[in-house]
Amino acid sequence: VYRIRIDKEKKDVSVPSMTGREILALVGKTPEKHLLSEKFHGGVVEPVKADQVVRFDRPGVERFQTLALDPTEG
Repeated sequence: VYRIRIDKEKKDVSVPSMTGREILALVGKTPEKHLLSEKFHGGVVEPVKADQVVRFDRPGVERFQTLALDPTEG
């Protein structure tokens, strides 16, 4: 089991890899409305495409953040 964090939600997944679309689906979001980014140690942030496979068995891969593609004013 791999524990990943998407924004502030922690999720346990039992597969060693998932696509960006599948990771977004864990928190009820879609790549059409949200951008997924992977956060690495040292503050490096890299975007994850919807069909890009992310492996959780590499060290340091467990944090993701989402950003709405159409931010509402407020």
